[in-house]
Order: sequence, then C-alpha cells, then structure tokens
Amino acid sequence: MQQRQPKVKKFVDFYLANAPTFVSQVGYIPLSTEVYHLDSVQFHQG
Repeated sequence: MQQRQPKVKKFVDFYLANAPTFVSQVGYIPLSTEVYHLDSVQFHQG
C-alpha cells in the first residue's frame, strides 16, 4: 500500500492541502473542500 511509504504520504498530504490554490492559479475549477477532505480520508484508510 502506497500510503505506508512516508514520501508518498507526505506528497499526497501536501497535494491535497494545497490543491485548491494550485488549481485556481492555473485556471482550473477547484473541487469543494469536502471532496479534498474525503480524498485524504480515503487515502489514509487505504
């Protein structure tokens, strides 16, 4: 499982925490905060 690898976990946590900002900066439409939270929960649960 990838979420057990510290580097992968760190990257996914960083990405999901910052995705709304990055997505907006490049002109895409960000998902809702709830969706990013659910993605994080799903990743950490495996």
